[in-house]
Amino acid sequence: MRLLQLITQELKQGKEAFRRFPLSMAFAFLAAIFQCLWLHKGDATAFKTSPYLLAALCVIGFFLTTAAYLYLETARDRENFHSLLLGTWMGVLLFLVISTFRMASMRKEGVDIYFAMPTLILFAASGLMVFCGGKIRDERRFPTYVLIIIMEIAVSYLYAFVLFAAMCLLLVGADVLFGVVDFSTTVTYLVTICFMPFMAAIFLSRLSVVEEGRSHYGAGIHVINNLFNNILAPVLGLYVLLLYLYMAKIIILQELPTTSVVNLILWPMALAVFVLFMVDHNRDRTGAYYFRKVMPPAALPLLGLMYYAWFLRVHQYGFTENRYMIFALGLWVAFAMVHFIVQKRELHMILPMTLAAVLLVSVFGGPISADSVAFRSQKQRLDAILAANHMLKGGEVVPSGNLSVKEKREIQEIVQYLTRNHDVSHVAYLRDANSSEAIERIYGFTPDEGGPVMNLNYAMDMAKGMDISGYDKIYFVSSYGEGDPAAAEGLKTERIRGSVVIHLSDTDSINVDLKDVREKIRILRETKDEIEPEDLTLEGEKGPYVYKIYVTDTVFFSAQGEVDPDAGISLCVLVKEKEGM
Repeated sequence: MRLLQLITQELKQGKEAFRRFPLSMAFAFLAAIFQCLWLHKGDATAFKTSPYLLAALCVIGFFLTTAAYLYLETARDRENFHSLLLGTWMGVLLFLVISTFRMASMRKEGVDIYFAMPTLILFAASGLMVFCGGKIRDERRFPTYVLIIIMEIAVSYLYAFVLFAAMCLLLVGADVLFGVVDFSTTVTYLVTICFMPFMAAIFLSRLSVVEEGRSHYGAGIHVINNLFNNILAPVLGLYVLLLYLYMAKIIILQELPTTSVVNLILWPMALAVFVLFMVDHNRDRTGAYYFRKVMPPAALPLLGLMYYAWFLRVHQYGFTENRYMIFALGLWVAFAMVHFIVQKRELHMILPMTLAAVLLVSVFGGPISADSVAFRSQKQRLDAILAANHMLKGGEVVPSGNLSVKEKREIQEIVQYLTRNHDVSHVAYLRDANSSEAIERIYGFTPDEGGPVMNLNYAMDMAKGMDISGYDKIYFVSSYGEGDPAAAEGLKTERIRGSVVIHLSDTDSINVDLKDVREKIRILRETKDEIEPEDLTLEGEKGPYVYKIYVTDTVFFSAQGEVDPDAGISLCVLVKEKEGM
Protein backbone atom coordinates (compact mmCIF):
# COMPACT_ATOMS: atom_id res chain seq x y z
CA MET A 1 0.00 0.00 0.00
CA ARG A 2 2.86 2.35 0.79
CA LEU A 3 4.23 1.89 -2.74
CA LEU A 4 0.84 2.69 -4.26
CA GLN A 5 0.64 5.84 -2.18
CA LEU A 6 4.05 6.98 -3.39
CA ILE A 7 3.11 6.33 -7.01
CA THR A 8 -0.17 8.21 -6.57
CA GLN A 9 1.65 11.15 -4.99
CA GLU A 10 4.17 11.35 -7.86
CA LEU A 11 1.34 11.17 -10.43
CA LYS A 12 -0.42 14.05 -8.70
CA GLN A 13 2.78 16.08 -8.73
CA GLY A 14 3.23 15.24 -12.41
CA LYS A 15 -0.26 16.55 -13.09
CA GLU A 16 0.73 19.72 -11.28
CA ALA A 17 3.72 20.09 -13.64
CA PHE A 18 1.43 20.00 -16.69
CA ARG A 19 -0.92 22.52 -15.10
CA ARG A 20 1.74 24.94 -13.96
CA PHE A 21 4.23 24.63 -16.85
CA PRO A 22 2.23 23.59 -19.94
CA LEU A 23 4.60 25.07 -22.53
CA SER A 24 7.64 23.66 -20.75
CA MET A 25 6.18 20.16 -20.82
CA ALA A 26 5.16 20.62 -24.45
CA PHE A 27 8.77 21.49 -25.34
CA ALA A 28 10.04 18.46 -23.37
CA PHE A 29 7.73 16.12 -25.31
CA LEU A 30 8.57 17.76 -28.65
CA ALA A 31 12.29 17.41 -27.93
CA ALA A 32 11.79 13.70 -27.35
CA ILE A 33 9.65 13.31 -30.47
CA PHE A 34 12.10 15.11 -32.75
CA GLN A 35 15.07 13.22 -31.34
CA CYS A 36 13.29 9.88 -31.79
CA LEU A 37 12.47 10.88 -35.38
CA TRP A 38 16.14 11.63 -35.99
CA LEU A 39 17.16 8.33 -34.39
CA HIS A 40 14.67 6.48 -36.58
CA LYS A 41 15.93 8.06 -39.78
CA GLY A 42 19.02 10.27 -39.71
CA ASP A 43 18.19 12.08 -42.95
CA ALA A 44 14.56 12.75 -42.02
CA THR A 45 13.17 16.30 -42.13
CA ALA A 46 10.49 18.06 -40.11
CA PHE A 47 9.24 21.50 -41.08
CA LYS A 48 11.90 21.45 -43.83
CA THR A 49 14.78 21.14 -41.39
CA SER A 50 16.63 18.50 -39.37
CA PRO A 51 14.75 16.98 -36.39
CA TYR A 52 18.09 17.09 -34.56
CA LEU A 53 18.08 20.89 -34.78
CA LEU A 54 14.47 21.05 -33.62
CA ALA A 55 15.25 18.77 -30.67
CA ALA A 56 18.07 21.09 -29.55
CA LEU A 57 15.77 24.11 -30.00
CA CYS A 58 13.08 22.45 -27.87
CA VAL A 59 15.59 21.82 -25.06
CA ILE A 60 16.38 25.55 -25.07
CA GLY A 61 12.63 26.27 -25.20
CA PHE A 62 12.08 24.06 -22.14
CA PHE A 63 14.57 26.07 -20.07
CA LEU A 64 13.32 29.45 -21.31
CA THR A 65 9.63 28.81 -20.73
CA THR A 66 10.31 27.35 -17.27
CA ALA A 67 12.24 30.49 -16.34
CA ALA A 68 9.44 32.65 -17.81
CA TYR A 69 6.74 30.87 -15.77
CA LEU A 70 8.79 31.21 -12.57
CA TYR A 71 9.38 34.90 -13.22
CA LEU A 72 5.75 35.68 -14.04
CA GLU A 73 4.53 33.93 -10.88
CA THR A 74 6.53 36.44 -8.83
CA ALA A 75 5.03 39.38 -10.77
CA ARG A 76 1.29 38.53 -10.61
CA ASP A 77 0.55 41.21 -8.03
CA ARG A 78 2.15 44.03 -9.98
CA GLU A 79 -0.02 46.64 -11.65
CA ASN A 80 1.79 46.30 -14.98
CA PHE A 81 1.52 42.50 -14.98
CA HIS A 82 -0.10 42.33 -18.44
CA SER A 83 2.75 44.35 -19.94
CA LEU A 84 5.28 42.08 -18.21
CA LEU A 85 3.38 39.03 -19.45
CA LEU A 86 3.50 40.20 -23.07
CA GLY A 87 7.12 41.35 -22.85
CA THR A 88 8.28 38.10 -21.26
CA TRP A 89 6.71 35.84 -23.88
CA MET A 90 7.85 38.09 -26.72
CA GLY A 91 11.37 37.85 -25.30
CA VAL A 92 11.13 34.05 -25.18
CA LEU A 93 9.90 33.95 -28.77
CA LEU A 94 12.67 36.29 -29.96
CA PHE A 95 15.33 34.20 -28.21
CA LEU A 96 14.03 31.03 -29.84
CA VAL A 97 13.95 32.66 -33.28
CA ILE A 98 17.53 33.92 -33.17
CA SER A 99 18.66 30.58 -31.68
CA THR A 100 17.02 28.82 -34.62
CA PHE A 101 18.89 30.96 -37.14
CA ARG A 102 22.18 30.47 -35.26
CA MET A 103 21.88 26.68 -35.16
CA ALA A 104 20.65 26.55 -38.76
CA SER A 105 23.82 28.39 -39.83
CA MET A 106 25.91 25.77 -38.02
CA ARG A 107 24.03 22.99 -39.80
CA LYS A 108 24.87 24.54 -43.17
CA GLU A 109 28.53 24.45 -42.17
CA GLY A 110 28.27 20.71 -41.43
CA VAL A 111 28.72 21.11 -37.66
CA ASP A 112 27.23 18.54 -35.27
CA ILE A 113 24.51 20.79 -33.86
CA TYR A 114 23.72 19.03 -30.61
CA PHE A 115 27.29 18.98 -29.26
CA ALA A 116 28.65 22.11 -30.97
CA MET A 117 30.01 24.75 -28.58
CA PRO A 118 27.37 27.42 -29.45
CA THR A 119 24.56 24.96 -28.73
CA LEU A 120 26.08 23.87 -25.43
CA ILE A 121 26.53 27.52 -24.50
CA LEU A 122 22.86 28.20 -25.31
CA PHE A 123 21.86 25.23 -23.13
CA ALA A 124 23.97 26.63 -20.27
CA ALA A 125 22.72 30.22 -20.63
CA SER A 126 19.05 29.24 -20.79
CA GLY A 127 19.55 26.80 -17.91
CA LEU A 128 20.98 29.61 -15.76
CA MET A 129 17.79 31.57 -16.37
CA VAL A 130 15.82 28.85 -14.55
CA PHE A 131 17.85 29.52 -11.40
CA CYS A 132 17.19 33.25 -11.66
CA GLY A 133 13.54 33.22 -12.75
CA GLY A 134 11.91 32.51 -9.42
CA LYS A 135 14.10 34.87 -7.38
CA ILE A 136 14.72 37.78 -9.68
CA ARG A 137 12.50 40.05 -7.53
CA ASP A 138 13.50 38.63 -4.16
CA GLU A 139 17.09 37.56 -3.51
CA ARG A 140 16.55 36.40 0.04
CA ARG A 141 18.33 33.08 0.65
CA PHE A 142 19.20 32.88 -3.04
CA PRO A 143 22.24 30.57 -2.52
CA THR A 144 20.06 28.13 -0.57
CA TYR A 145 17.43 28.34 -3.32
CA VAL A 146 20.08 27.50 -5.94
CA LEU A 147 21.35 24.60 -3.86
CA ILE A 148 17.85 23.15 -3.47
CA ILE A 149 17.21 23.37 -7.21
CA ILE A 150 20.51 21.56 -7.88
CA MET A 151 19.43 18.85 -5.46
CA GLU A 152 16.03 18.59 -7.17
CA ILE A 153 17.79 18.19 -10.52
CA ALA A 154 19.88 15.38 -9.01
CA VAL A 155 16.74 13.70 -7.63
CA SER A 156 14.97 14.02 -10.98
CA TYR A 157 18.00 12.51 -12.70
CA LEU A 158 17.96 9.64 -10.20
CA TYR A 159 14.27 8.98 -10.90
CA ALA A 160 14.96 8.98 -14.64
CA PHE A 161 17.96 6.68 -14.25
CA VAL A 162 16.05 4.19 -12.09
CA LEU A 163 13.20 4.13 -14.63
CA PHE A 164 15.72 3.68 -17.44
CA ALA A 165 17.46 0.80 -15.64
CA ALA A 166 14.13 -0.89 -14.87
CA MET A 167 12.90 -0.57 -18.44
CA CYS A 168 16.24 -1.86 -19.76
CA LEU A 169 15.75 -4.98 -17.62
CA LEU A 170 12.32 -5.55 -19.14
CA LEU A 171 13.55 -4.92 -22.68
CA VAL A 172 16.53 -7.27 -22.29
CA GLY A 173 14.18 -9.97 -21.03
CA ALA A 174 11.77 -9.41 -23.90
CA ASP A 175 14.65 -9.49 -26.40
CA VAL A 176 16.44 -12.56 -25.06
CA LEU A 177 13.43 -14.65 -24.04
CA PHE A 178 10.88 -13.83 -26.74
CA GLY A 179 12.72 -11.84 -29.42
CA VAL A 180 9.86 -9.35 -29.65
CA VAL A 181 12.13 -6.26 -29.44
CA ASP A 182 15.65 -5.38 -30.53
CA PHE A 183 17.27 -4.04 -27.36
CA SER A 184 20.27 -2.45 -29.13
CA THR A 185 17.89 -0.32 -31.24
CA THR A 186 15.24 0.39 -28.62
CA VAL A 187 17.62 1.52 -25.86
CA THR A 188 18.38 4.82 -27.64
CA TYR A 189 14.67 5.67 -27.76
CA LEU A 190 14.36 4.67 -24.11
CA VAL A 191 17.16 7.06 -23.10
CA THR A 192 15.35 9.88 -24.90
CA ILE A 193 12.02 9.20 -23.20
CA CYS A 194 13.44 8.76 -19.69
CA PHE A 195 15.80 11.76 -19.72
CA MET A 196 13.60 14.23 -21.56
CA PRO A 197 9.84 14.23 -20.85
CA PHE A 198 9.92 11.97 -17.77
CA MET A 199 12.83 13.75 -16.06
CA ALA A 200 11.33 17.13 -17.02
CA ALA A 201 7.97 16.19 -15.46
CA ILE A 202 9.61 15.06 -12.21
CA PHE A 203 11.73 18.22 -11.97
CA LEU A 204 8.88 20.62 -12.72
CA SER A 205 6.53 18.82 -10.34
CA ARG A 206 9.00 19.33 -7.51
CA LEU A 207 9.55 23.04 -8.19
CA SER A 208 6.39 23.95 -6.32
CA VAL A 209 7.97 22.51 -3.17
CA VAL A 210 11.03 24.70 -3.73
CA GLU A 211 8.99 27.84 -4.42
CA GLU A 212 6.82 27.38 -1.33
CA GLY A 213 9.81 26.74 0.94
CA ARG A 214 8.67 23.20 1.78
CA SER A 215 11.94 21.47 0.89
CA HIS A 216 12.65 18.20 2.69
CA TYR A 217 16.41 18.61 2.36
CA GLY A 218 17.19 20.34 5.64
CA ALA A 219 19.67 17.67 6.74
CA GLY A 220 21.13 17.41 3.25
CA ILE A 221 21.64 21.19 3.05
CA HIS A 222 23.41 21.08 6.41
CA VAL A 223 25.76 18.34 5.15
CA ILE A 224 26.50 20.23 1.92
CA ASN A 225 27.13 23.45 3.85
CA ASN A 226 29.67 21.53 5.93
CA LEU A 227 31.21 20.28 2.70
CA PHE A 228 31.65 23.83 1.42
CA ASN A 229 32.72 25.36 4.73
CA ASN A 230 34.98 22.65 6.13
CA ILE A 231 36.37 20.82 3.10
CA LEU A 232 36.20 22.77 -0.15
CA ALA A 233 37.11 26.15 1.33
CA PRO A 234 40.30 24.91 3.14
CA VAL A 235 41.36 22.73 0.19
CA LEU A 236 40.99 25.62 -2.26
CA GLY A 237 42.93 27.81 0.14
CA LEU A 238 45.83 25.33 0.13
CA TYR A 239 45.60 25.05 -3.65
CA VAL A 240 45.94 28.82 -4.00
CA LEU A 241 49.05 28.63 -1.82
CA LEU A 242 50.51 26.05 -4.23
CA LEU A 243 49.77 28.36 -7.16
CA TYR A 244 51.56 31.22 -5.42
CA LEU A 245 54.57 28.98 -4.85
CA TYR A 246 54.54 28.20 -8.57
CA MET A 247 54.29 31.93 -9.35
CA ALA A 248 57.28 32.60 -7.10
CA LYS A 249 59.23 29.85 -8.87
CA ILE A 250 58.71 31.25 -12.37
CA ILE A 251 59.56 34.78 -11.16
CA ILE A 252 62.74 33.70 -9.36
CA LEU A 253 63.90 31.40 -12.16
CA GLN A 254 62.57 33.78 -14.85
CA GLU A 255 60.71 30.95 -16.59
CA LEU A 256 57.71 31.22 -18.85
CA PRO A 257 54.51 29.69 -17.41
CA THR A 258 53.35 26.48 -19.06
CA THR A 259 50.11 26.56 -21.04
CA SER A 260 48.62 23.98 -18.67
CA VAL A 261 48.56 26.67 -15.96
CA VAL A 262 45.57 28.24 -17.75
CA ASN A 263 43.27 25.34 -16.85
CA LEU A 264 44.98 24.83 -13.50
CA ILE A 265 43.95 28.37 -12.51
CA LEU A 266 40.68 29.05 -14.35
CA TRP A 267 38.58 26.07 -13.30
CA PRO A 268 39.62 25.98 -9.61
CA MET A 269 38.96 29.75 -9.43
CA ALA A 270 35.54 29.20 -11.04
CA LEU A 271 34.87 26.57 -8.36
CA ALA A 272 36.06 29.10 -5.77
CA VAL A 273 33.41 31.53 -7.04
CA PHE A 274 30.72 28.90 -6.45
CA VAL A 275 32.09 28.14 -2.97
CA LEU A 276 32.15 31.85 -2.13
CA PHE A 277 28.58 32.09 -3.41
CA MET A 278 27.53 29.34 -1.00
CA VAL A 279 29.49 30.43 2.11
CA ASP A 280 29.15 34.21 1.84
CA HIS A 281 26.30 34.26 4.36
CA ASN A 282 28.58 32.70 6.99
CA ARG A 283 29.76 35.51 9.27
CA ASP A 284 31.11 33.30 12.08
CA ARG A 285 34.85 33.41 12.69
CA THR A 286 35.40 30.05 11.03
CA GLY A 287 37.76 28.91 8.27
CA ALA A 288 35.08 29.77 5.71
CA TYR A 289 34.94 33.34 7.03
CA TYR A 290 38.66 33.84 6.43
CA PHE A 291 38.35 32.07 3.06
CA ARG A 292 35.68 34.62 2.19
CA LYS A 293 38.03 37.47 3.14
CA VAL A 294 41.25 36.18 1.56
CA MET A 295 40.25 34.28 -1.58
CA PRO A 296 38.86 37.14 -3.77
CA PRO A 297 41.95 39.41 -3.55
CA ALA A 298 44.29 36.39 -3.72
CA ALA A 299 42.63 35.14 -6.91
CA LEU A 300 43.21 38.30 -8.96
CA PRO A 301 47.03 37.99 -9.34
CA LEU A 302 46.57 34.32 -10.24
CA LEU A 303 44.11 35.30 -12.95
CA GLY A 304 46.74 37.75 -14.21
CA LEU A 305 49.23 34.85 -14.44
CA MET A 306 46.60 32.79 -16.26
CA TYR A 307 46.07 35.54 -18.81
CA TYR A 308 49.83 35.85 -19.32
CA ALA A 309 50.08 32.13 -20.14
CA TRP A 310 46.93 32.41 -22.26
CA PHE A 311 48.41 35.36 -24.18
CA LEU A 312 51.60 33.41 -24.96
CA ARG A 313 49.47 30.66 -26.53
CA VAL A 314 47.22 33.06 -28.46
CA HIS A 315 50.22 35.07 -29.68
CA GLN A 316 51.70 31.88 -31.11
CA TYR A 317 48.61 30.12 -32.45
CA GLY A 318 45.82 32.72 -32.57
CA PHE A 319 42.27 32.61 -31.23
CA THR A 320 40.02 29.57 -31.31
CA GLU A 321 36.54 29.23 -29.80
CA ASN A 322 38.07 27.46 -26.79
CA ARG A 323 40.62 30.23 -26.18
CA TYR A 324 37.90 32.85 -26.60
CA MET A 325 35.77 31.11 -23.96
CA ILE A 326 38.75 30.90 -21.58
CA PHE A 327 39.22 34.65 -22.02
CA ALA A 328 35.51 35.39 -21.48
CA LEU A 329 35.08 33.07 -18.49
CA GLY A 330 38.28 34.44 -16.96
CA LEU A 331 36.82 37.95 -17.16
CA TRP A 332 33.65 36.74 -15.47
CA VAL A 333 35.63 35.03 -12.69
CA ALA A 334 37.62 38.24 -12.19
CA PHE A 335 34.36 40.23 -12.06
CA ALA A 336 32.94 37.79 -9.51
CA MET A 337 36.03 38.13 -7.30
CA VAL A 338 35.79 41.94 -7.44
CA HIS A 339 32.09 41.62 -6.60
CA PHE A 340 32.93 39.65 -3.45
CA ILE A 341 35.53 42.27 -2.50
CA VAL A 342 33.31 45.37 -2.86
CA GLN A 343 29.75 44.15 -2.18
CA LYS A 344 28.29 44.88 1.24
CA ARG A 345 25.11 42.81 0.98
CA GLU A 346 24.39 39.34 -0.34
CA LEU A 347 23.21 40.53 -3.77
CA HIS A 348 24.44 37.51 -5.68
CA MET A 349 21.79 37.34 -8.42
CA ILE A 350 24.20 39.39 -10.50
CA LEU A 351 26.61 36.43 -10.75
CA PRO A 352 24.43 33.97 -12.75
CA MET A 353 22.91 36.85 -14.72
CA THR A 354 26.30 38.20 -15.82
CA LEU A 355 27.51 34.67 -16.59
CA ALA A 356 24.47 34.14 -18.82
CA ALA A 357 25.19 37.49 -20.49
CA VAL A 358 28.82 36.50 -21.16
CA LEU A 359 27.69 33.19 -22.67
CA LEU A 360 25.11 34.87 -24.88
CA VAL A 361 27.59 37.46 -26.15
CA SER A 362 29.93 34.62 -27.15
CA VAL A 363 27.14 33.20 -29.35
CA PHE A 364 25.20 36.28 -30.53
CA GLY A 365 27.91 38.92 -30.23
CA GLY A 366 28.29 39.43 -33.98
CA PRO A 367 31.84 40.67 -34.65
CA ILE A 368 32.86 40.00 -31.04
CA SER A 369 31.31 36.53 -30.81
CA ALA A 370 33.55 33.47 -30.35
CA ASP A 371 32.90 32.29 -33.91
CA SER A 372 33.75 35.63 -35.54
CA VAL A 373 36.84 36.36 -33.46
CA ALA A 374 38.25 32.85 -33.98
CA PHE A 375 37.62 32.96 -37.74
CA ARG A 376 39.32 36.34 -38.18
CA SER A 377 42.28 35.33 -36.03
CA GLN A 378 42.97 32.04 -37.82
CA LYS A 379 42.43 33.54 -41.29
CA GLN A 380 44.90 36.32 -40.45
CA ARG A 381 47.44 33.67 -39.42
CA LEU A 382 46.91 31.85 -42.71
CA ASP A 383 47.11 35.05 -44.77
CA ALA A 384 50.34 36.07 -43.00
CA ILE A 385 52.02 32.77 -43.94
CA LEU A 386 50.78 32.99 -47.53
CA ALA A 387 51.88 36.63 -47.86
CA ALA A 388 55.33 35.90 -46.42
CA ASN A 389 55.82 33.28 -49.16
CA HIS A 390 54.35 35.51 -51.90
CA MET A 391 51.48 33.06 -52.43
CA LEU A 392 48.55 35.47 -51.96
CA LYS A 393 47.74 37.57 -55.01
CA GLY A 394 44.43 39.30 -55.65
CA GLY A 395 42.50 37.12 -53.23
CA GLU A 396 43.79 33.95 -54.90
CA VAL A 397 46.52 31.55 -53.79
CA VAL A 398 49.48 30.71 -56.01
CA PRO A 399 50.89 27.26 -55.08
CA SER A 400 54.49 27.25 -53.84
CA GLY A 401 57.12 24.57 -53.46
CA ASN A 402 59.29 26.63 -51.10
CA LEU A 403 57.30 26.21 -47.91
CA SER A 404 59.14 24.92 -44.84
CA VAL A 405 57.92 21.86 -42.97
CA LYS A 406 56.64 24.09 -40.16
CA GLU A 407 54.74 26.37 -42.57
CA LYS A 408 53.16 23.38 -44.31
CA ARG A 409 52.00 22.00 -40.99
CA GLU A 410 50.58 25.35 -39.88
CA ILE A 411 48.73 25.86 -43.17
CA GLN A 412 47.30 22.35 -42.96
CA GLU A 413 46.13 22.77 -39.35
CA ILE A 414 44.60 26.22 -39.98
CA VAL A 415 42.79 25.14 -43.16
CA GLN A 416 41.42 22.00 -41.51
CA TYR A 417 40.27 24.00 -38.48
CA LEU A 418 38.54 26.69 -40.54
CA THR A 419 36.80 24.30 -42.94
CA ARG A 420 35.65 22.09 -40.07
CA ASN A 421 34.35 24.80 -37.71
CA HIS A 422 33.44 27.87 -39.78
CA ASP A 423 31.58 29.06 -42.84
CA VAL A 424 34.32 29.49 -45.47
CA SER A 425 32.03 29.76 -48.51
CA HIS A 426 33.09 33.40 -49.10
CA VAL A 427 36.85 32.64 -49.18
CA ALA A 428 37.95 31.14 -52.50
CA TYR A 429 41.10 29.40 -51.22
CA LEU A 430 39.22 27.85 -48.28
CA ARG A 431 35.88 27.05 -49.87
CA ASP A 432 37.06 23.91 -51.69
CA ALA A 433 40.00 22.94 -49.43
CA ASN A 434 38.15 20.08 -47.78
CA SER A 435 40.39 17.16 -48.82
CA SER A 436 44.07 16.24 -49.13
CA GLU A 437 43.84 16.49 -52.92
CA ALA A 438 42.33 19.97 -52.68
CA ILE A 439 45.03 21.20 -50.29
CA GLU A 440 47.72 19.87 -52.63
CA ARG A 441 46.08 21.57 -55.62
CA ILE A 442 45.53 24.94 -53.91
CA TYR A 443 48.63 25.27 -51.73
CA GLY A 444 51.13 23.07 -53.57
CA PHE A 445 52.00 20.42 -50.96
CA THR A 446 50.68 17.05 -49.82
CA PRO A 447 49.25 17.35 -46.29
CA ASP A 448 50.59 15.17 -43.52
CA GLU A 449 47.70 12.90 -42.57
CA GLY A 450 49.34 12.21 -39.25
CA GLY A 451 48.41 15.68 -38.03
CA PRO A 452 50.31 17.22 -35.09
CA VAL A 453 53.55 15.55 -34.08
CA MET A 454 52.69 12.89 -31.49
CA ASN A 455 55.16 10.11 -32.31
CA LEU A 456 58.48 11.29 -30.90
CA ASN A 457 60.33 8.00 -31.06
CA TYR A 458 63.62 8.29 -32.92
CA ALA A 459 66.16 5.81 -34.31
CA MET A 460 69.43 6.95 -35.83
CA ASP A 461 70.27 5.63 -39.27
CA MET A 462 73.46 3.82 -38.25
CA ALA A 463 74.38 3.27 -41.90
CA LYS A 464 75.28 6.96 -42.13
CA GLY A 465 77.79 6.62 -39.29
CA MET A 466 78.91 9.31 -36.87
CA ASP A 467 81.99 11.44 -36.44
CA ILE A 468 84.13 10.08 -33.58
CA SER A 469 87.43 11.66 -34.53
CA GLY A 470 89.41 13.34 -31.76
CA TYR A 471 87.95 11.34 -28.87
CA ASP A 472 89.73 8.69 -26.79
CA LYS A 473 86.86 6.50 -25.66
CA ILE A 474 83.36 5.56 -26.81
CA TYR A 475 80.63 4.20 -24.55
CA PHE A 476 77.10 3.02 -25.27
CA VAL A 477 74.42 3.74 -22.65
CA SER A 478 70.86 2.38 -22.65
CA SER A 479 68.18 3.37 -20.17
CA TYR A 480 64.64 1.98 -20.50
CA GLY A 481 62.54 2.30 -17.38
CA GLU A 482 63.47 3.33 -13.86
CA GLY A 483 66.21 0.73 -13.33
CA ASP A 484 69.91 1.51 -13.51
CA PRO A 485 71.00 2.20 -17.10
CA ALA A 486 73.10 -0.36 -18.91
CA ALA A 487 76.54 1.00 -19.85
CA ALA A 488 79.92 -0.18 -21.01
CA GLU A 489 82.32 -1.15 -18.25
CA GLY A 490 84.20 1.78 -16.82
CA LEU A 491 81.36 4.34 -17.02
CA LYS A 492 79.04 4.84 -14.08
CA THR A 493 75.43 5.78 -14.92
CA GLU A 494 72.11 6.10 -13.10
CA ARG A 495 68.49 7.00 -13.86
CA ILE A 496 67.04 9.75 -11.68
CA ARG A 497 63.37 10.36 -12.51
CA GLY A 498 63.31 11.72 -16.06
CA SER A 499 67.07 12.07 -16.47
CA VAL A 500 70.04 9.85 -17.25
CA VAL A 501 73.12 10.85 -15.24
CA ILE A 502 76.50 9.87 -16.69
CA HIS A 503 79.39 10.01 -14.19
CA LEU A 504 82.68 10.72 -15.96
CA SER A 505 84.45 10.63 -12.59
CA ASP A 506 83.60 10.78 -8.91
CA THR A 507 83.13 14.55 -9.14
CA ASP A 508 82.13 15.20 -12.77
CA SER A 509 78.81 14.12 -14.27
CA ILE A 510 76.56 14.91 -17.25
CA ASN A 511 72.78 15.12 -16.96
CA VAL A 512 70.71 14.13 -20.03
CA ASP A 513 67.11 15.34 -19.48
CA LEU A 514 64.70 13.12 -21.43
CA LYS A 515 62.06 15.86 -21.49
CA ASP A 516 64.51 18.23 -23.23
CA VAL A 517 65.43 15.53 -25.74
CA ARG A 518 61.76 14.86 -26.45
CA GLU A 519 61.05 18.55 -27.01
CA LYS A 520 64.03 18.88 -29.34
CA ILE A 521 62.80 15.93 -31.41
CA ARG A 522 59.33 17.49 -31.58
CA ILE A 523 60.73 20.79 -32.89
CA LEU A 524 62.95 19.01 -35.42
CA ARG A 525 60.01 16.94 -36.67
CA GLU A 526 58.01 20.12 -37.20
CA THR A 527 60.77 22.02 -38.98
CA LYS A 528 62.81 19.42 -40.92
CA ASP A 529 61.99 16.65 -43.35
CA GLU A 530 64.69 14.40 -41.87
CA ILE A 531 66.60 14.44 -38.58
CA GLU A 532 70.37 14.14 -39.00
CA PRO A 533 72.60 12.50 -36.31
CA GLU A 534 74.29 15.83 -35.62
CA ASP A 535 70.90 17.42 -34.85
CA LEU A 536 70.65 15.38 -31.66
CA THR A 537 74.02 15.82 -30.03
CA LEU A 538 75.12 17.24 -26.70
CA GLU A 539 78.65 18.67 -26.60
CA GLY A 540 80.59 20.34 -23.86
CA GLU A 541 83.27 20.18 -21.20
CA LYS A 542 83.05 18.86 -17.67
CA GLY A 543 86.06 19.17 -15.41
CA PRO A 544 89.08 17.65 -17.20
CA TYR A 545 86.88 16.01 -19.85
CA VAL A 546 85.52 16.96 -23.25
CA TYR A 547 82.44 15.02 -24.31
CA LYS A 548 80.06 14.55 -27.21
CA ILE A 549 76.82 12.55 -26.86
CA TYR A 550 74.78 11.21 -29.76
CA VAL A 551 71.15 10.20 -29.21
CA THR A 552 70.77 6.92 -31.12
CA ASP A 553 67.29 5.73 -30.04
CA THR A 554 64.34 7.01 -28.03
CA VAL A 555 61.05 5.54 -26.83
CA PHE A 556 58.47 8.07 -25.59
CA PHE A 557 54.87 7.15 -24.75
CA SER A 558 53.39 10.66 -24.61
CA ALA A 559 54.13 13.93 -26.38
CA GLN A 560 53.22 16.21 -23.47
CA GLY A 561 53.59 16.45 -19.73
CA GLU A 562 56.17 14.66 -17.63
CA VAL A 563 58.17 11.86 -19.24
CA ASP A 564 56.67 8.44 -18.62
CA PRO A 565 58.73 6.34 -16.14
CA ASP A 566 59.06 3.62 -18.78
CA ALA A 567 60.33 6.00 -21.48
CA GLY A 568 63.79 5.12 -22.73
CA ILE A 569 66.85 6.41 -24.52
CA SER A 570 70.05 5.00 -26.01
CA LEU A 571 73.19 7.13 -26.17
CA CYS A 572 76.61 7.00 -27.72
CA VAL A 573 79.04 8.83 -25.40
CA LEU A 574 82.39 10.06 -26.73
CA VAL A 575 84.94 11.21 -24.13
CA LYS A 576 88.50 12.57 -24.10
CA GLU A 577 90.68 14.32 -21.57
CA LYS A 578 91.64 17.92 -22.16
CA GLU A 579 95.13 18.48 -23.45
CA GLY A 580 97.66 19.10 -20.72
CA MET A 581 95.49 17.55 -18.02
